[in-house]
Amino acid sequence: MFDDSEICLRKGTILKKRYEVISVLGMGGFGITCQAVDQLLNCYAAVKEFKIAMVQI
Repeated sequence: MFDDSEICLRKGTILKKRYEVISVLGMGGFGITCQAVDQLLNCYAAVKEFKIAMVQI
């Protein structure tokens, strides 16, 4: 499905002590979108992981 070398946010990763990554929804030119659980509101959320190569400083 997805090449693990492209995914930095792994299943079980906790973000901001609130969002737990549970799966990858898709990937495209700008990055990867993951499904997460908002542990505060007890609902699903989408988390976007941007590809580093796309970010310009």
